[in-house]
Formats: sequence, structure tokens, C-alpha cells
Amino acid sequence: MISSVQAVSVPQASAGVGGEQPLAAVVLAFLVASFVVLGLLIVPGSSITAEPTLRHQEYFFRQLTFATVGTLAAAIAARLPAGFWLKIAPIAYLVAAAGLVALLVPGMTREINGARRWFVVGPVTVQWSEFARIAVVLYAARRAARAGRSGRWRWRDTMGCLVPGLVASALVIAEPDFGGGLLIAVLTMAVSFLGGIPWSHLIVLGTVGGLGAVAALLSAPYRMARIAGFLQAWTDLQNAPYQVKQSILSFVSGGLWGTGLGAGWQKLGFLPEASTDYVFAVIGEELGLVGAVLVIAGWMAFVWAGWSLAERAGNRFAELAIRGLVFAVSLQAFIHIAVVLALLPPKGIGLPFVSYGGSNLTASLLAVGIVLGLGRSRPRAAQSWEVPART
Repeated sequence: MISSVQAVSVPQASAGVGGEQPLAAVVLAFLVASFVVLGLLIVPGSSITAEPTLRHQEYFFRQLTFATVGTLAAAIAARLPAGFWLKIAPIAYLVAAAGLVALLVPGMTREINGARRWFVVGPVTVQWSEFARIAVVLYAARRAARAGRSGRWRWRDTMGCLVPGLVASALVIAEPDFGGGLLIAVLTMAVSFLGGIPWSHLIVLGTVGGLGAVAALLSAPYRMARIAGFLQAWTDLQNAPYQVKQSILSFVSGGLWGTGLGAGWQKLGFLPEASTDYVFAVIGEELGLVGAVLVIAGWMAFVWAGWSLAERAGNRFAELAIRGLVFAVSLQAFIHIAVVLALLPPKGIGLPFVSYGGSNLTASLLAVGIVLGLGRSRPRAAQSWEVPART
């Protein structure tokens, strides 16, 4: 019988006020700040239409408000010790799951465009799945870190890691938000894989999950239409879906150096969702290929910085949580870029820190704050806290 608790040596945060920060943390913070500033510059111009209004000013101030709230949340999260996130992970997951269930209860929320994805409180609209992803990653990291301590990974360990995330994924798909639900499922599998799940378990569950995803696609004609349109973009661009054509046209029309910040014309009623789902197309048009490559390079550096912080983590939970959160944010970015470049079927996923949207911006900044908090610790500074283990 394994004891009910096991003491784990966890690094104590060493970067206090004025303390030395690792280079990766400085790079990560700089990149995030740069992306946020880019969003503040791009979003107002992307909201301008052919009809003269002051809408772009409203977008700027709202985006600035979201960035401020998210930065404060990140600053608080970065100051909390690693033990806090381990202990709060089960509670955070339960709150996240309860919120996802509440979204599906008639009368609890308002349906918008045929979906129940948002809590609406006065002028504030919160997309709950954005924050649920963070809770799922933290909980999966906790379960995977605990399972790996025994040296023997069993099926009950696999189920303990995967089932909570897959339940959350199913709830998001039911909103309906197939892409968001699939993203949560992928994150759960990724954290479990990094935690040490056996290949045999992964192959079995991956096969079952793949068949389920195919069934979900076949059951919804509009999803199949998106895939057909995506394939058509590579065979007959003239007859491809409108948003695909306009996205490619916007991106390539910028040439090498772009038309100049704010000088793009595709956003004037031609490119759909220019400030959200296709903001990278605006970047390609206004900042050119050079600007687009710099943004992609920035995201590659973001992944490097996050992985470097995970390497120096003093305990397994912190390492898995950092990797999972960095993967969660960067995966959204690369999906967004791939959609704009017609490398993936159209899916409403914004570019983190850049696209307009309060929930994604706030949740992404919060995730980075947690990463910086977990990455501030040093392996040699010992602090003990209790991690529940299997009985």
C-alpha cells in the first residue's frame, strides 16, 4: 500500500523583487508584450470598414482594457508559488466543468449564432472554454506527475489523466464548438504523453479518439463542407469558399514589405472577421512577408522560451504544467496561421495576444503568468509540500 501522501521536493521561488530572472523568462515576457502591442496596433485598423464610423476607437479601448486586465491577472499568477497551482488544480477543473455544464442548461445563458459558448454579464461576454483549457492542463499535469512517481503506469492512471479532459472536450463540442473541444482533447493527450503514458495506451486511445472525431465530422454536413472547401483551395482556388480566397488574397497582396500599417484595403468589407479569425492575413497584407515571418519566428521563440523554463523546473508537475500551457497557447497560434495560409480547414481560432477578443487575450496572459510563476523556481532551493498519491 502506498502512503496517502508523498513529500515532493519543490523548488522555492527565487526571483523575488529585484531577483535575477532566467533568460527564457525575459524572452517570454518580451515576446508576449510585443504580441500585445502588435494587437493594439493591428486590431483598430482591422475593424475599419468602408462605412466611416468610430468603431475602430471602440475596438482599441476595449482591447486595451482586456490587455490591462489580463496583465494584472498574469502578474498575480506569476507571484504565486508552484504548490498553489498543484493544490488548486482539482478545484479549478471542477469549476471549469461546472461552467461548461451550465452553458448547456436552457435559460442559464444566451444563445448567440446558434451556440451556447458565452456567459453574458451586462456588457461583458466571457467564453468559458478559454479558461477551461487552463484548468484541464493543470489537472492533467497533476495526475500525470502523480502517476509517474510509482514507476508503473497503469490503465487507471491513463483514465485518471484523460477522462476529465475528454469530458470537458465533449461539453465544449456540445456547445457546439468542435474545434475548441478537439483542442482540449489534444492538449489532454499531449500532457499525458509528456507525463509518460505508455505507447500501447496511446495507440489504443488515439485510434478510438480518431474514429470518434471522424464520426463527429460525418455527422455534421457543415464540417464536411469546410473540409471540402479547404481541399478546393488547392485544386480550384476560384471556386473555393469566399473566406479562403479572401484570406489568401489579403496575405499575398502585401508582397515583401506590405502596404504599411493601417493601409490595407482587404479589411474594408472584403476579408471576413479581419480583427479576429483572420488577423494574420491583415499582418501579411500590411507588414508583408517580412512582418509575417517575424511573427512566426516570434512564436517559435515563444515555444523555445517556454520549453527552456520547463527544463529548469524543480518538479514534475511544474514541468508538465509549463509545457502544457505553452503548447496550449502556441498551438492556437499555429492553427490560426495555418488556417490563414489555407493549410488547415477554416476554424474560428484567433491569434493569441493579437486577435481581438477579451476571453482569449485574458486567458492567454493568465496562462503565461502561471508559466512564469512556475518557471521562477530553482531546483536547488528545497521546499516541501504534499502531493496526494494513489492508495
